[in-house]
Amino acid sequence: MRNFRNTTIVLVPFILLIITNEYSRTTIKDVPYTKMGVAFINPEMWSTNTCSWACHNSSAFCEAHHIRYARPIKTYIDPIYFGIINALKSTGNYGLANVIFLVIGWPLIMWYTLIRCLDMRTKLKELRHG
Repeated sequence: MRNFRNTTIVLVPFILLIITNEYSRTTIKDVPYTKMGVAFINPEMWSTNTCSWACHNSSAFCEAHHIRYARPIKTYIDPIYFGIINALKSTGNYGLANVIFLVIGWPLIMWYTLIRCLDMRTKLKELRHG
């Protein structure tokens, strides 16, 4: 049962992310940007006037049109966000660093921490009841 719980905890967020991305792809009215036969979610590769990959380096358009709830804490978020991007770029291979640290590393650290917390909670319950 513990292995099922641990596997479910690691797989469900990735499955939800894929479902959300694929659903949002169907709601885009613009013709998607396509490269090597792959259609991307963003309609343009690089535009400062619409949602595009430009938001990655300068998020002015997205901040003006999409941020509502995070606006009060934007001054705290921006240094962290751009600090992470600059740190990944400084490795020399941004794409690989992004996959290793943000796609694999960070989720595994969070998964491990959650599993440890759940195991400790179970152990505390056992000690308390018996």
